[in-house]
Amino acid sequence: MCAMPLDGVRILDFTWVVAGPVATRILGDHGAQVVKVERKNPPPMGNRKLGLQCDLHRSKLSVALNMNHPKGVELARRLAAMSDIVMDNFSARVMRTWGMDYESLKAVKPDIICISMSGLGHTGPRSSYVSYGPTLQ
Repeated sequence: MCAMPLDGVRILDFTWVVAGPVATRILGDHGAQVVKVERKNPPPMGNRKLGLQCDLHRSKLSVALNMNHPKGVELARRLAAMSDIVMDNFSARVMRTWGMDYESLKAVKPDIICISMSGLGHTGPRSSYVSYGPTLQ
């Protein structure tokens, strides 16, 4: 079996709906180990056991964390310290609220790469607005 281009790369995946999971699926298809952070009670479209969600999250490992609890955030930070890349597609405020934004994570792992697919940027008057696929794409 041939080596894949992203063998040895670990991605901590906070993405959801479609645009983010497609991006991490493609990285996984190229050999990255993708660890999907799940919610215990996913919102609509978040259930990986239904339809399109099965395809979007194929070959990913998963962990369910309560990011509204300090222990869940601490576990996520420990996973980030063992990862090369942390990806999300939330509005800018979400990862910052959890202390999982780039500035916070580089204190945990200086060479961390953060990819944030927020639809309306991380600064400016609309940075905390939520967007979906067509805007991200």
